[in-house]
Amino acid sequence: IAVSGVKWGDGVMPGHYTHVAMYIGGGLIVEAMPDGVRYAYSYIVHGADDAAIVRVNAPSWARQAAADFCEAQVGKPYDYIWLTYIGGKQVYGSSYYCSELTWAGYQDAAGIDIDDNPGWSWSYGYNVAPQEIPDDGDTWIVQHAY
Repeated sequence: IAVSGVKWGDGVMPGHYTHVAMYIGGGLIVEAMPDGVRYAYSYIVHGADDAAIVRVNAPSWARQAAADFCEAQVGKPYDYIWLTYIGGKQVYGSSYYCSELTWAGYQDAAGIDIDDNPGWSWSYGYNVAPQEIPDDGDTWIVQHAY
């Protein structure tokens, strides 16, 4: 799930979508927020200016494994490295920012890189920004609402 206009990162980072969360089923998401990686109810996106359901081009076992990876990170602290322009990302980190968590889930599960600019970019540094996930060639927007 990619959202805009609802999270504290709005206006700080480039791109339309400024937050990403992993839907794990049963109306729940796993997301990385300033208070850490946590579970939340998916209905929280109703307060967003825009929300999109983004699907990764992967077999169902890989999507489940990515969700399982994200769940296993619940309780870890938030990774503020994305605020340092140069930034960075890691699959097996001690902390995660929102899009890094979802990206790491697919990297761990099946080696699928859902970062549209996997190296350096002038817009995002070395980070994987929320906008880069729906922009990546391995994903597509199933539905979105303004």
